[in-house]
Amino acid sequence: MTRQEKQEILNSKTIAIYYDSLYSGFELKRFQHGIIDIATGVWRAGDKLTVHQVSVNYTSNGDAYIRINGKRIKTSEMLRV
Repeated sequence: MTRQEKQEILNSKTIAIYYDSLYSGFELKRFQHGIIDIATGVWRAGDKLTVHQVSVNYTSNGDAYIRINGKRIKTSEMLRV
């Protein structure tokens, strides 16, 4: 990902937000469907913002989730903006 693409993602509209007191927060910016679904978002740790791409996995019930620092976060638990 180039610096310009990262800046575009940082400036784009937030789709959903997940905040955790232990890990700060994750802002979901893009959700790309394909053979492998990918979520692109911004990881917020204090004042520092970093752009990450994570693969989207599905449970046997069909619920979508992503993994951040080994923690499973269901997209249904995220706050939609």
